[in-house]
Amino acid sequence: MTANQGTNVSRRTALRVGVSLAVAATVAPLPTGIAEAQQQPGPAGPDRLAQVRTGAVSTNGWPIEKNADIGGAVWTREIDGTGLSVALSIGEVQTVLGHVVRRYCYEIDVVQPGEVVGHIPVEQLPPSTSDNHASGTAVDIRPGWYPAGTRGNFFPSQLNSVHTILAECHGVVAWGGYRTVADEGHFEIAVPPRDPRLVDLAAELREWKY
Repeated sequence: MTANQGTNVSRRTALRVGVSLAVAATVAPLPTGIAEAQQQPGPAGPDRLAQVRTGAVSTNGWPIEKNADIGGAVWTREIDGTGLSVALSIGEVQTVLGHVVRRYCYEIDVVQPGEVVGHIPVEQLPPSTSDNHASGTAVDIRPGWYPAGTRGNFFPSQLNSVHTILAECHGVVAWGGYRTVADEGHFEIAVPPRDPRLVDLAAELREWKY
């Protein structure tokens, strides 16, 4: 290869790299959860959203999905270290609520498979159940153990652990025990999509070593 040929190759390589960087800079990031959802099986693009979403949003502002595991943003995934699988909105929501469930298992009591409820189709929601379940942004831990409207279901040490978990979440997670009609097994995302507090908390929790 001559010196001129080497120079031409270098120029072509630099040009290709420059074009690639320019294209990448113009691509805007997808909203939370959507990028991951597009990697899942199922229809693509607008057709996917029409098939999986009802068009309504839950109380906390998240899109309600017709069911889990059908191509949207709500998928059933295992919560590391627990042996539990829960249907939640993937991404930051799954990270944060997975943390809540994991800490519950480590610090409050052992939870068996089937004792954590995440996504519930909106038409199947019991009357007293938060509609945030329908967007995959809420969990009920042992719902049969903590009947709606009752308080005092935790021992003092367990209640302290609940308060510690909530403090770790910096207001991003709400607990049903604080409601007028208490629901002490209920935890939900208390901020809307793309809220920076949720993004920051999820990033912080991903650094935790259990």
